[in-house]
Amino acid sequence: MKALISASAWVLAMTLFVSTVLQAQVAISPMPVQALSTDSPTYQVAQQALTAAISGDTETLEGLLHPDFVAYGADTDSLDREGYVNLWKGYHAGAHDLGISQGQMFAVDTEAIPSIGSAAMFWGLAQWTPNEAPQPVYAWTHMVIGISEGKVRLLYNFQDQLAVMMQAGFTLVPPGGNDSGK
Repeated sequence: MKALISASAWVLAMTLFVSTVLQAQVAISPMPVQALSTDSPTYQVAQQALTAAISGDTETLEGLLHPDFVAYGADTDSLDREGYVNLWKGYHAGAHDLGISQGQMFAVDTEAIPSIGSAAMFWGLAQWTPNEAPQPVYAWTHMVIGISEGKVRLLYNFQDQLAVMMQAGFTLVPPGGNDSGK
């Protein structure tokens, strides 16, 4: 019993020590952010760009992108304005029924991140059906859409790539493993 109490006390002490060390390594400070209304130009431009992209209206999309536009995401290092428009043309050529089945957008203005400034944040469940696929593919997607001079200048896009690949029929094979499912 004495050994059990000693071991329990040691585990508790180590847990407290480790949690204190981990907490000391993370410094999070509040960011001054002002929420913007859905009537704000920031919100409206972001909404129009997202709608144009999903609907396949790449001419309108291109007009809403700043000349210095750059997009970052999980599937590419970065895309310029022409590359991003061509990406959406490719999505529409290779799939149908593109849409957002659910989601939300909100706009903010922040001085803490000068490279973004006014931005819209979007999250939603994207869906599309690749040509020749028997069923749609779904992925949660998150975007930070930076607005400058009334146009989309910066876009960060993150989505669940693994879920998309598995829905498309890919399987995970561990290094040195085989795909027999064993």
